[in-house]
Amino acid sequence: MWLAYNNSKSAPHRMLCTFLFNVENIQSLVLPGGYSDKITHLGRSLLSFTQLRHLDLSRNALESLQGLEHLEQLESLNIYYNKISSLKDLYLLHHNSKLIELDLRLNPVTHHEPDYRLFLIHMLLHLRTLDERAVVDSDRKAAIMHFTTAQACLMHSQM
Repeated sequence: MWLAYNNSKSAPHRMLCTFLFNVENIQSLVLPGGYSDKITHLGRSLLSFTQLRHLDLSRNALESLQGLEHLEQLESLNIYYNKISSLKDLYLLHHNSKLIELDLRLNPVTHHEPDYRLFLIHMLLHLRTLDERAVVDSDRKAAIMHFTTAQACLMHSQM
């Protein structure tokens, strides 16, 4: 972003600035938290990233997944070591139907909700990897058996 303040008129500078401000073209974004700088809420910050396919928000302090629902092209999401704590938060990912890879390790939900894995496998039909473990046919069958249509509807209505 420092280039936005550079007064250079060179062609490479103009091209790079154009790229930086056309965020709708960005397909991969890595924003891991640091020791003191942590993202707690996304809000509308990713609204313009319409082509985003890979997002890494690991090691932050995210308490909610609100702000990801419009990322319809998202295939890979790393939210390892954040503060996501409930199935209600995870339900927000149902808008991201193209997700094939998701990492939730070291979030409170993985310890407090024993069925979170089955819940996500049931909800995200294209998911292939969850928490660095492959999603296999037996996982899909277990998710279907655990979450019958009636149970799923009841759970969704409570969210």
